[in-house]
Amino acid sequence: MKKFLILLILVFIAGCSGTLTNGSKELTIEQVQQYAQQTMTAQAGGSQDSGQMLIRPVLQQPTATPSGGSGVIILATPDDTRIINRPIYNVPTAIPTATNSPMYPIYTQPTSSTIYAQPVTTVCERVRFVDDVTIPDNTVMAPGQTFRKTWRIQNAGSCAWNSGYQLVFSGGDAMGTNYAVNLPGTVVPGATIDVSIDLVAPMTFGTYQSKWKLRSPSGNLFGTANSQDDSIWAKIIVGNNANIATIAPGITPVNTGCTLLSVTPPHRAAFHPGDETDFYFRVRNDTYTLWSASDLDIAYIGGENMLKRKDQVRKDLAYDVAPGGTLEYGLDAIVPNTPGTYTMTMGVVRGYEVLCSMDVTITVVY
Repeated sequence: MKKFLILLILVFIAGCSGTLTNGSKELTIEQVQQYAQQTMTAQAGGSQDSGQMLIRPVLQQPTATPSGGSGVIILATPDDTRIINRPIYNVPTAIPTATNSPMYPIYTQPTSSTIYAQPVTTVCERVRFVDDVTIPDNTVMAPGQTFRKTWRIQNAGSCAWNSGYQLVFSGGDAMGTNYAVNLPGTVVPGATIDVSIDLVAPMTFGTYQSKWKLRSPSGNLFGTANSQDDSIWAKIIVGNNANIATIAPGITPVNTGCTLLSVTPPHRAAFHPGDETDFYFRVRNDTYTLWSASDLDIAYIGGENMLKRKDQVRKDLAYDVAPGGTLEYGLDAIVPNTPGTYTMTMGVVRGYEVLCSMDVTITVVY
């Protein structure tokens, strides 16, 4: 307490005169501050004893300087927060993080709106089975009976077929001596074609299945690839004569569905654009069953629709046609307006099942 009073007196004297005399020597206020600091350091003795008071001088500039003085020394306690000639570092209210610091920008994976389509690979040579035009599976045949099996197939690949392609035997029961047949024409990707082969039923009762694939001119054998066994086939049951339907006398039981006996106008007859004409067909029933007028129709089934009334694509069969019998019918037609060759396919159908198909082909010229 005594020491504190001594320092207080020194400060008061300095504040009044601006100097302090040490013997015959005058002390400046800076020297007084230094002396006071040394005194406090000596009194503290470098001790960290919490029982002693640490006195820090703080210079506070008055708003109005007292007469004859250059400043006031205030003795501060350790709890005083005022600091002399020391800059204050202001801690930011928000510490920069990795997401908002310009020094450490976060790498963001750029997003793209571009959608990359996966490439689709189309096989060059592929068959799709469409229909059994003749001899559906499990048709009953007599021992040794000859028949013509016709399939409707589609080119499901990306390469066109031509007459150099063949339908070839690929396994199962051979049923005859024919092991290959050339396609009847060119088939572009997506188009369909009917291909036929003559076969002979075995002499022994039982179920038989003859398998077939296509072969390219280069020798590549290919099928439908829809299963491990990707062939198309003819499947028959050989039974006794009681199971075989009788046919008209003089007709060979080839069971090809039908035979087109004639068509008028003749093949590739020439017409001017937009000409009106009539098409006449004579077709023979080569099946073993009656073509009944009550459940069969004549229908447009493909190619260029040259019907005069294009919406009338189906009409009733005019009469019953027995096995081996002949069906005759006519159609009102109008040819296209653009020069070229056109084919229209008609058929005898039961619902959407084609029992027999026939074509008429014409040419339009100026």
